[in-house]
Amino acid sequence: MSFTKKFQRDEALVHILHSELSLLIQKLAGRVYKSDVLKKIDSIIAQGVNALEVKHFLPLAEIVLSTEVKEELAKVHSNDKSKFLKDVQTHYSSACKYLIEKAHLTKLTKALRCLHPDERQKRRSCEDIITVSKSLPLDVQDDILLDQWKLLQLETENPDSKITRIEHFWNQFFSRCDSLGAPKFDVVSKVIKAALSLYHGNADIERRFSVSRWALTEDKSSMSERTLNAILITKDAVKQYGSPNLVPITKELIASAHCAHRNYQLYLEDVKIKKEAEQKKSEEEEQLKKELLDKQKQTEDAKKDIQAKELDLKKKMKDHESAKETVDTLFKEATERLENAIKNFDMKEVKLAHAMLEGVSKMKEIEEMKCKEVKSLTQSIQKRKSNVISSFMYKKPKLQNK
Repeated sequence: MSFTKKFQRDEALVHILHSELSLLIQKLAGRVYKSDVLKKIDSIIAQGVNALEVKHFLPLAEIVLSTEVKEELAKVHSNDKSKFLKDVQTHYSSACKYLIEKAHLTKLTKALRCLHPDERQKRRSCEDIITVSKSLPLDVQDDILLDQWKLLQLETENPDSKITRIEHFWNQFFSRCDSLGAPKFDVVSKVIKAALSLYHGNADIERRFSVSRWALTEDKSSMSERTLNAILITKDAVKQYGSPNLVPITKELIASAHCAHRNYQLYLEDVKIKKEAEQKKSEEEEQLKKELLDKQKQTEDAKKDIQAKELDLKKKMKDHESAKETVDTLFKEATERLENAIKNFDMKEVKLAHAMLEGVSKMKEIEEMKCKEVKSLTQSIQKRKSNVISSFMYKKPKLQNK
């Protein structure tokens, strides 16, 4: 079984973590390093990556390769083969150094080997169990722990117990009592249970993601986090009994079901109220948006109308100025002709001058009326502008506050 597959199992494996990692490092190092390095792998792990020196490399010809790789190498040029073998050395060396740096092969992980059934009766397990106890946040007296551990070493284990899960192996001792009926290994039990609860990797976390992915199928993609957590909690609870039909129907379970149903009804009512409030708010915002767009359109239309009237006003003012100049010129000419006619006693010219003055007077009256129209139009435009600004600035629609 591969290293990664072995540690994907759903059980405590901290007791073999150090030995398996050390073995993995030995396997990788054995591909490119001399046998002397493999013999002192524990000291190398303790010293760190600097202990893996280039001088300990195997000759290129002795590097361990699979048959398939050797057959392929036989087909390439010697220079390419040499380069490839050096890359192999670098690759395996880097892998070993990475494991030594990242695997956290500490004194605790090494001491956890005492939890292995084969280590129980070994002398070094006494020192290891003390190390484990001191590394965990437990209020345990070392002398009492050591006394119980030595007594536990004398206990006889059940046949075939070593092939079961590690927690089942230790449970056979924890259930044993002394002559007064008190637990015989209560302190040891406390330490071992705490140690076995330590994670040996990310398998449990990854498994939880897998369970979540199984529960959150494509047709349930809109499931809330609260509902998903409720499903996972229920699955964990049922798992203790093995199957849903084996869960005992007790008064507490029925009461919990009634309470859960009541809470769910309240939750649905709360969701309904919130949804209605959000919908109402959305409708009001949509209405506000519509009114603002209408107001904007009205403003644009008013602006265009004002611009058209201003153009008309400019044209009328220009025509009025031109007509006024014409009237003034004609009035001046008629007056001069009248004065000259009187001086020369030319009655015919006097009548003609009077006729011109009468015509100019009528034209002047017409232009005065047009001037009043221009003033009226100017006032109308100014008033329209003022109304548009007031309407836009001070009469914006507002949301109703409930």
